Amino acid sequence: MASDKARVSLKEHKYEIVKCLQARKQICGMTGDGVNDAPALKKADIGIAVADAACSAPDVVLTEPGLSVIISALLTSRAIFQRMKNYTVVDLCESLNLLIREKYAPLCEYLELDGTDSDDDELDIEEESRKIDEKRAREQKDAEAKLQLNIKEESDEFRLPTEEEIGAEALQPPDLSNMQRRIKEIVRILSNFKTLRQEGVTRKDYVEQLKRDLTSYYGYNEFLIGVLVEVIY
Repeated sequence: MASDKARVSLKEHKYEIVKCLQARKQICGMTGDGVNDAPALKKADIGIAVADAACSAPDVVLTEPGLSVIISALLTSRAIFQRMKNYTVVDLCESLNLLIREKYAPLCEYLELDGTDSDDDELDIEEESRKIDEKRAREQKDAEAKLQLNIKEESDEFRLPTEEEIGAEALQPPDLSNMQRRIKEIVRILSNFKTLRQEGVTRKDYVEQLKRDLTSYYGYNEFLIGVLVEVIY
């Protein structure tokens, strides 16, 4: 008897839980495995039965063991709902299109005829835009070519500093921008030494100057810079 009273109480509790959640504008789902769960399953927005005994009331009946099947059921139902929604939207758009064309056929014909001149104007605008883009591209290309020519002329004039110039640099604060430019130029010359080297200057002279500049520019130890340069060159 106590067991029967407990089951009745649990059934009422489930029903009240569903009722309270729906009163708060919540979408409620309830699972049940017995006849006593039928009122709560029927009251819930989504009733899920996990046994044959409650199959008369729910919206979903699980045919496989475990509650993980609910996830698959939700995903499938969402896919079906989205497909139905898409179909409805497409069908509605086609119906509206047909209705508008039948009702406003003369206006549509007038707009189509008038659209010819509009298309010509659009073509003229596109042609002008294309010419402007081509002009800008040519100007940008010419500017880049001029810049490269200036860099090449500036690079061709590069000469290693003399001993006097090196001594004068040592007495002044380091010119980092000049050092950076000199490092780049020496690396460029070493990459094509036979063609770009300064007359009367050996590869060793360039390497020694490169090590001095790297040591000063990055503040590294002379030994480390020497090892690095020997590995590379």
